[in-house]
Amino acid sequence: MRRRQFLGTFAAATAAMTLPGAVARADSANMGQIEQYLLLGEEAPWKGSYSQGFYLLENDEGFNNTMTFAVSTPAPPTTVQMDIFVTGPGAYTGAGLLLNKHHQSFQGVTLEVGGTLGIYDYNPADGVTRVRQLQAQGLRNDVVTRLSVQNASDGIDILTNGKVCGNFPGKKLGNVCGAMATDRGKFYMANFWMG
Repeated sequence: MRRRQFLGTFAAATAAMTLPGAVARADSANMGQIEQYLLLGEEAPWKGSYSQGFYLLENDEGFNNTMTFAVSTPAPPTTVQMDIFVTGPGAYTGAGLLLNKHHQSFQGVTLEVGGTLGIYDYNPADGVTRVRQLQAQGLRNDVVTRLSVQNASDGIDILTNGKVCGNFPGKKLGNVCGAMATDRGKFYMANFWMG
């Protein structure tokens, strides 16, 4: 698998609905525990706002950039999930879940435009690196996708719309998780939950 290192700016903040513009609109973005850490306004090249019941993160020109939002809980969760829809021209345009942020490292999984899942690792020496790819399961073109991770006996399972796509072997969820987006595009997110 080809590794891709994201050399651009890395920005961070710590701490089944229809598509945007389709037949119905979501009532609320409901970004849960992470809501107070989301970018609202501009932090070039990223812009954050609420739109049609979604949290909308946009990156029009920042190729190879990554944005993360993290929140800690008193005890590690057993499940983290969020509803996602992504559009954009970047080869690895995707949005998803940030996992196990600890000091200067984390893992992540993003749903990409082509229906694949990008698996990421971050450490200060190498930056954000795409370490492998998985095929997402149970996708439909007319609805957003629920991306979930949950503790399992052999690691952390990765699910799309309730179907297991792969896992992070030998790991368990830590108490600092959140959301992330990579590359250029528009990233619609709603219903973040960890517990």
